[in-house]
Amino acid sequence: MSIPAAPATLVVQDVHSDAVEALWAVCLELLALRRSGAPKPAAVDFVRSPEGRWVLVDSAPAKSVRLVVDLDGSWGTDASKIVGKLDPAAALFSLPAFRAGGDPILAYGGIPPSELAFLSLYLPALLGGWGAKPGRPFVLGHLAQSIDGRIACENGQSQWISNTANLHHAHRLRALHDGVVVGARTVAKDNPRLDVRHVRGDSPRRVLLSGSGSVLALDERHVFDGAGSVVVVRRGAAGSGRANAELLELDGDDASRLAPRDVTRRLGEQGLGSLFIEGGGTALSSFLENDAVDVLHLHIAPIVLGSGVPGFQLPAIDRVGRAPRFAVRHFLLDGELLMECRRIAGDDAGEGPP
Repeated sequence: MSIPAAPATLVVQDVHSDAVEALWAVCLELLALRRSGAPKPAAVDFVRSPEGRWVLVDSAPAKSVRLVVDLDGSWGTDASKIVGKLDPAAALFSLPAFRAGGDPILAYGGIPPSELAFLSLYLPALLGGWGAKPGRPFVLGHLAQSIDGRIACENGQSQWISNTANLHHAHRLRALHDGVVVGARTVAKDNPRLDVRHVRGDSPRRVLLSGSGSVLALDERHVFDGAGSVVVVRRGAAGSGRANAELLELDGDDASRLAPRDVTRRLGEQGLGSLFIEGGGTALSSFLENDAVDVLHLHIAPIVLGSGVPGFQLPAIDRVGRAPRFAVRHFLLDGELLMECRRIAGDDAGEGPP
């Protein structure tokens, strides 16, 4: 009996099942290993116990349900050859295959496709920070919008466009990244906590982008509860300091805008190996415009808002051929579509993120 190669499309069917929660434990254990400071291994092995728990092992025992996470490409990317090297009840996730633009699950056996899809969705977000270059964090952006591309009604009301599954998805992304980034408008309008409440895991550093420093003058904002916030401002910007917030000054233009690549570089120097751009549309658009996003998660809610706040605010182009193109994989979060988008480098579009 040989294990099958992975299907062309993996779809998340139920992100709240007990089986998926067991797989979330795999993500958290890998995250702890990445943050431990230990040298990155070539590959990591997990086996599933008869009780359904996943255990990190040095070598997989015979006849075990096994998950191999290939970090450096030592298993190769030829699915037909990989299948011959694996046991029947085994699956292989390949980080190099994902970075090359393909599906990361190259072969599977013993694990249902819906569970593999969960790993296929979250392992790239987790492992991106492991392979980040010095001073160049891995960056993932997330946005929920209506079918007609709106993130809020015309009057600004936006809760809730997406479903509960997407809320839990956003909290998983927070848990898997070293820092969560939002713009000053999001802090002023939505007053987010930016912590991890709906899933198991640790809260990331809170990074607030406020070129003018206006966010420092806001009263009673949850992001300033306790220590740990990093406020990125334009050098010389006005604003009162806060005892529980660290100011990180950058050069900016006359409009108090911050250059996304300067932001990521400085945050990388602060030890943040991965960043989650959570909001709002203006901040994420700026990062996309400057090719500073490695992966974009776009949640499409099955509603039409008509006039409203657009999800993306990007400069116009004069030729369709110059439009940036993306490799897309599709997932379902309790029946609502989530698209994972990765920039494709092209002659007209230019190079994507490194």
